[in-house]
Amino acid sequence: MESGNILKFLILLFVFTGCSKEETQGDLISYKVLKEDLLSYHQEQKLPSQELFLEGEQEWREFLGTLAEYDSSRALKLEEIEINFDTTSLIVIVEEFQVDCCNSIEVSGIYERKDKVIVVYHIKDHPGVGFAALSQAIKILEIPKTVLPVEFE
Repeated sequence: MESGNILKFLILLFVFTGCSKEETQGDLISYKVLKEDLLSYHQEQKLPSQELFLEGEQEWREFLGTLAEYDSSRALKLEEIEINFDTTSLIVIVEEFQVDCCNSIEVSGIYERKDKVIVVYHIKDHPGVGFAALSQAIKILEIPKTVLPVEFE
């Protein structure tokens, strides 16, 4: 084979045998859903949309304090959850405020690379359920303790 044909062959081989999405994102990390809920409001008082990586008790308490400003009963219930920050970290996702009910946060996977952790998720709309209600989806996940930075996709 001449060099031009070898190059074409190698390019085609690479295209058809490329890495899967999981291989490029890293190793799949196990996680546990601690809480999946809808925050409901009587007026347009809303928790800011956010993606948080919480490594310790202090950060968890700060989040609960912020949540309590909008929904004190849910914050109190979350305080009851026992979390060992020596062995676990938390991922908190709060979607944008919605005027119609009821979206959910769907996590496709959490992946660890040598330099970071990647949380892949999307907001799932539930057509037909959409009655008028002021709400926000929230999901709290527990993952094995990590010191790597976390990115959300």
